[in-house]
Amino acid sequence: MNTQSNVTYQREEDLFFYTPIDLERILQFKSTKIQQLLKQQIIPSVKLGGQYRVSKEQLEE
Repeated sequence: MNTQSNVTYQREEDLFFYTPIDLERILQFKSTKIQQLLKQQIIPSVKLGGQYRVSKEQLEE
């Protein structure tokens, strides 16, 4: 039985997500503007538990 996989795993230290509050501080936008950008998917994000999260990698692009 072949158990090898082509899946690439990132190190846990490389996985970092910003919250909308973090984005306010980093981008220096008001919370309403951050929410608007997230909802319009201008800032790529995922929703975890009903809250937006933006990966460090996506924000740097």
